[in-house]
Amino acid sequence: MAEAGRKRIGEMLLDDGVITKEQLDWALDFQKNNPGRKFGEILVNEGIIEKKLLMEYVLTQIE
Repeated sequence: MAEAGRKRIGEMLLDDGVITKEQLDWALDFQKNNPGRKFGEILVNEGIIEKKLLMEYVLTQIE
């Protein structure tokens, strides 16, 4: 679970225009139906974003 004040990766990607609301909703629904799958992993595996971009957002999130 995200800590208070820390934005989730999906929110950050959406806010920056990297993904659409539809892609966000789809990935969250997919994650809900596939327990154990990480949100970013889903986006990368589906070709929605590149792994390098995901890593950049993860680093931003944890700083």
